[in-house]
Amino acid sequence: ITALYLSNGNFTFKGIHRIGKLLSERTMRTSSIPEFEPKIVREFPTILKFDNNSIPGGIDIGFSTAIKNSKRLVTLSLVKCSLTEDDAISLSKALVSQRSLQRLEIGYNDIGDDGAQHILSSLSTGNGTLLYLDLDCNRLSDATGIAIAQMLEKNDTLTSLSIRHNVIKTSCKTIAAAVVTHVQLVHLLLDGNPASYRDYTAIKDAVRGNELLKEKNQVPLLEKEISGLQQDELDLFDTRQEIRVETARVSTEQQVLQNTRSKQVHVLDELREVEKNLQDEYDFIHENCVSQRRSINAKGIMIASSLSQLGDKLSASRNSSSARVTIEQEKVKKIQQERRQLQQQIDTLREGREERLRPLVEQLAAAEASRQKAQDFAQEMAEELAALQMQARQRLSV
Repeated sequence: ITALYLSNGNFTFKGIHRIGKLLSERTMRTSSIPEFEPKIVREFPTILKFDNNSIPGGIDIGFSTAIKNSKRLVTLSLVKCSLTEDDAISLSKALVSQRSLQRLEIGYNDIGDDGAQHILSSLSTGNGTLLYLDLDCNRLSDATGIAIAQMLEKNDTLTSLSIRHNVIKTSCKTIAAAVVTHVQLVHLLLDGNPASYRDYTAIKDAVRGNELLKEKNQVPLLEKEISGLQQDELDLFDTRQEIRVETARVSTEQQVLQNTRSKQVHVLDELREVEKNLQDEYDFIHENCVSQRRSINAKGIMIASSLSQLGDKLSASRNSSSARVTIEQEKVKKIQQERRQLQQQIDTLREGREERLRPLVEQLAAAEASRQKAQDFAQEMAEELAALQMQARQRLSV
């Protein structure tokens, strides 16, 4: 048996322990039918794939001893096995004395920085055969990036290293310094990390500066991998620039809207002031009209009283001379003329009041129209702002 594929097996701890025990004893039954004599295989398989099985803690109880003692194991794949930091520590102890393993895939687990550092330490101090190491998506940060650089300074066999989809940022420069002198590294996969364009450029320059890789004509291959990352970083940089431009435009629109709202408040204050002035002037004119009306009514009462007295006098002195009657009639006419003049004054006052109120009413109507226009403009600006914010969120999510 040269290869054992047990991916997607949904094993329990009991099954994992049993498989590990069989591997440790280097025995494998090829037949489980009781009637036949089972054939015992004394050699360990060269390929062991156990992907997509949830085995937290399973390395220590199942595989560490088998991996440590195997002299034929070439490929070990434990991708998506929910491995923890303790599993990585157990695996690193087995790797120290391992002398056949060339490919180790433990991506998409949860070993963290401590677990990854133990694995890298075993590659620095003991293991001298591993060619390919996959640490994708393991929550690795810059602490692991520094450990990778330290491992590359001591390890001279690793040709491929994949640390995609982690959170490595500034330590890319430290990795670049180690790449300059490494003698075998050909594949360095970094995409999915939040490193900057300058960090990727530092790694690319380090690759160009590696004289050994140039001699082996392997620089273009590594540069091609990093160039893809640079293009992704440039696209991300362009997107961020667009987001900044949109954010600035939104800020400008918000400022314009704020200014419009301030103008609207100012216009409303002016409208309130005009309305207050109009009300004060109306109250003043109304009080004058009421006062004049009262004065006219008092004069009318006095005139009526005088007319009544005159009537009484005329009735009493009906037999008086005609000259005296004429004088009294002239007085009556004079009083009536004064009354007509007073009435004309009242009419003139009313006309003047209407003339003075008409421009004020027109100003009030114009102010109301301006206020309505400002409210419509503010509504349009608010809708445009909401649309811009939605576009900005969409671009940010992209």
